[in-house]
Amino acid sequence: MWEVDDVLSLKEQQKMRRFCWRAALVITLLALIGFFAGIEFLKESVLKHNFNPSRHIIVEQDPDTLEIYRWKDALGKVYTPDDIHVKLFPYTVTALILIIMGIALGTYHLLKEHYLAMLLINRLGSPPSKSADPVFGARSR
Repeated sequence: MWEVDDVLSLKEQQKMRRFCWRAALVITLLALIGFFAGIEFLKESVLKHNFNPSRHIIVEQDPDTLEIYRWKDALGKVYTPDDIHVKLFPYTVTALILIIMGIALGTYHLLKEHYLAMLLINRLGSPPSKSADPVFGARSR
């Protein structure tokens, strides 16, 4: 596992592995949702000149390959693949991926360290008291 193998018992190591798998799964799912939401946000709000069939009309298209060469919006502005918004789209997607990966990695590391600290704190715990608990009549922990 990590260098914490010397500190944790076998049961605690199993708990740690189980927690890490679950945390990684949840973070991966949230990262995927964030990625697709980020792509939609980029297309709709930031880089609006990319071809969108609901907002644009095809002006020029290759009949054989169906590649779109020019399209126009409702205001009559014509866009091509050479437009700056179209050219920057792959770079913004790359930046989005790097940002999401950084956030996911940092979150995973923080959750893992927090859970490790909680395991160690629970191990230390408070010693059982010698007096009986007045409410339950049993020894309290």
